[in-house]
Amino acid sequence: MKQIQIKNLVLVFLFLLPIFMMAQTITGTVKDENGVAIPYINIIEKGTTNKTTTGKDGAFSLRVSILPTTISANAIGFVEKNVEITNTNAVSIIIKEENLNFEKELGAGNAKSRTVLDSPSPIDFINSKDFTKSGKITLNELLTYKSASYNATNQTHADITTHYDIADLRGLGPSRMLVLVNGKRKNLSAITHINDTQGKGEVGTDMTSIPTSAIDYIEVLRDGASAIYGSDAIAGVINIVLKKNTDYTTAAINSGITSSGDGFEIGGDINGTFTNKKGGYINYTFNLQHQGFTDRAGEPGAESLFNTSGYAGASQWIKDNPDLGMTVGQPEIRTGNVYFNGTLPFKNGKGELYGSVGGGLRSGKSFTLYNAPYMMDDPYYVFHNNGEAYNGFQPKLTTDIVDNMDIFGVKFNAGKFKIDMSGTFGFNSVDIKVDDSYNPDVFVTPTNYDPLDPNSPQLTAPSEFESGAYHFSNIIGNVDVKRSFKKANIAIGAEYKQERFKVIAGEIESWFNNGTAYFNGISVKNKLTKDRNSFGLYANLDFDITKDFLIGAAARYDSYSDIGANTSYKVNARYKLGDKGAIRASYGTGFRAPALQQNFTNYTQNGTTLLINNAQRANLGIPDLEAETSTNINVGAIFKPMKNVSLSVDVYKITVDNRVMLSSDLGADSNTAQINNVEQLLASENVGSIRFFTNALDTETQGVDLTVAYNNIRFKKGVLGFNLGVNWNDTKIVGEVKTPNSLSAYNILNRTDKNRVDLSRPAVKGLLGINYEQEKFNVTLNNTLFGPVTWQHPTDYKKDQTFGGKVITDIVLGYKLYDWMKINLIVNNALNVYPDEIDTKGDQITSLGGRYKYAPQLNQFGFLGTQIRGGFTFQF
Repeated sequence: MKQIQIKNLVLVFLFLLPIFMMAQTITGTVKDENGVAIPYINIIEKGTTNKTTTGKDGAFSLRVSILPTTISANAIGFVEKNVEITNTNAVSIIIKEENLNFEKELGAGNAKSRTVLDSPSPIDFINSKDFTKSGKITLNELLTYKSASYNATNQTHADITTHYDIADLRGLGPSRMLVLVNGKRKNLSAITHINDTQGKGEVGTDMTSIPTSAIDYIEVLRDGASAIYGSDAIAGVINIVLKKNTDYTTAAINSGITSSGDGFEIGGDINGTFTNKKGGYINYTFNLQHQGFTDRAGEPGAESLFNTSGYAGASQWIKDNPDLGMTVGQPEIRTGNVYFNGTLPFKNGKGELYGSVGGGLRSGKSFTLYNAPYMMDDPYYVFHNNGEAYNGFQPKLTTDIVDNMDIFGVKFNAGKFKIDMSGTFGFNSVDIKVDDSYNPDVFVTPTNYDPLDPNSPQLTAPSEFESGAYHFSNIIGNVDVKRSFKKANIAIGAEYKQERFKVIAGEIESWFNNGTAYFNGISVKNKLTKDRNSFGLYANLDFDITKDFLIGAAARYDSYSDIGANTSYKVNARYKLGDKGAIRASYGTGFRAPALQQNFTNYTQNGTTLLINNAQRANLGIPDLEAETSTNINVGAIFKPMKNVSLSVDVYKITVDNRVMLSSDLGADSNTAQINNVEQLLASENVGSIRFFTNALDTETQGVDLTVAYNNIRFKKGVLGFNLGVNWNDTKIVGEVKTPNSLSAYNILNRTDKNRVDLSRPAVKGLLGINYEQEKFNVTLNNTLFGPVTWQHPTDYKKDQTFGGKVITDIVLGYKLYDWMKINLIVNNALNVYPDEIDTKGDQITSLGGRYKYAPQLNQFGFLGTQIRGGFTFQF
């Protein structure tokens, strides 16, 4: 037996001998661009798990199985460097420090892509590495906590608006922020926000529809850009660039809950790339997420708004339900997203086909006003059985939101010209349902409708209703041509756009007479399909007078089939201070075409308030909507006084004329002796008030943006970084409200509606992030200051309230268990900070009789409290 064991050992030795003889040892050092040795750099043999780390003197030794081979040198804060090794001679590897914020080329649509340092306009650059440091899941959350100029908050108790997060730049509202995906215009959302919350009357972009796992980086252009992109780019541009040919497949799962035990979240995503031998690729992303509802309702324990005398058991019911049955918080939402992004290069290498296809489905459920038993009876026994105690009912609003964007194009060189031809299709829809409600009018027999007649539409579900839908789509064609000369760069382009807005009626029971309780459906007289088209031409020139001094100019002509033509222009200049920074300035004009949704939405809200469209506006002598126009002045500087330190400051002034606003509710005037046109309309439509869109205001916004960064600080075995961002923003209404002559007896914008323009967004917002990373461990501490906001009472200034500024602290921890697996722990709002509570000052309507503890009209940062999330990330 002993002889057999010796024989086996000899055989194993003879088998391994060639491998030992072939094995080679590679030695070398790693240094930075200044020749300084760098410790703790990872040295990996590509395609294997074989690796080592440089010592304190930057030296390394790595045994490889065969030559030639390729090794990779990389570490946090440095750009990966691949080196082919053909012999055992000592190798010296030079690696660059990562500085994407300055060296990444940005600026889709300009005459020449430029870095942040070279750009004549201020740009925030947020790369995918910043996403995990933010501790946020959705794109809206990410941008809110990474860009001081960007604001987005989830609304509550705002009907359909509850299912869309309202976002803006520089406090100018969602309508004046243009969103691009891969440099192409993204479609608007289908709805107009008509509730009395932030963003009232606005139409924006559905920012929740793009998963962060599909995004490579984001450019935030904080400057007017209508001279390049046309309508909507008054406040700035968000350009979302999707991932391309990634080196790894990445999968992640996450889960979380609030410290109050609600708002449970769970989700996951996967991103990777398919490649072919011709150099083409398709990057793919699949994402699923579930968000549970939260409840932060007040507990008044008494009823101050509704009459309780008709219900004998009211006092006992209120005692048993001190929150009056309310659920106030974020909605329940289930989301699924799929995105593909790819290219296929030409065989001659002079062009490529490209495309991206993506979108998602978001199903949401939110809660309306709880119907206490003393508020609305249940005589037809929909929610209780005869003989049982009746406890009221809770209507629920559910939505299915679809968002889709498809881009297909070709880029190629024609001589010295670079040509980009593309087509884009975008679509957003919201299908609305109401559950756990009923329409009492369908249980009686009116003269023109009998639900008991088999020839009449029947009530198929007495407590569930299909309430209608809104659809918006656009088709866009673009041709862009660029050419670079010795000192000049030019870009010219053309765009054709067709937009369609469609309103689909709900089933008859959802809107008959006053409709379902607390949310009536879209009636047949409100359904419509409206189209418009537009054509645009632009030209952009950059000219380098010297190597440091740049001047630029751009102009764009747009013609819309409904509002006519507009010409916007922009001039800018930049002077570089060597490699230490630059000073810059720009002046431009802009415009925004009123959305089809603003022109044509016609809806009766809660059976009492009618939103009239353009045809009805004409009957009241209200002029057709015109384009908003703007001017934008920006003066700033960016400095890089020392290695890894950057500072930028920009001062801006933006004027917006003929700003489109949704009016306050107008009812009967004080003249009882004569019936005016408004009162005639109220009588014919059987409503108590009307609303309408009109070019009501001129505004002036002034502000300052400040950013400071100190990154790539070598500390022990890791890298330390600090980032500061501050936005100060002040918007004022200039002149008087522009009231149509036919409505001179009315105040078309009350104090609250004007308040949403000038005081509802924080005047100061600040971000301070501290991040430390080692090979296996990272920790980030983010502090976000949301400054004070003020709510103004519609008529009585004594009942105004200012809600104080607050600081939200987020902690993000990550640990790499293996090279292919990382664990993450996130504590958002770690100090459990809430906004100030509502002080009604005697006006119970502001808090809905105490049902609201925190103001839904003004939402600085929401009211979730502490939220704890954890998850795993896998890379393979």
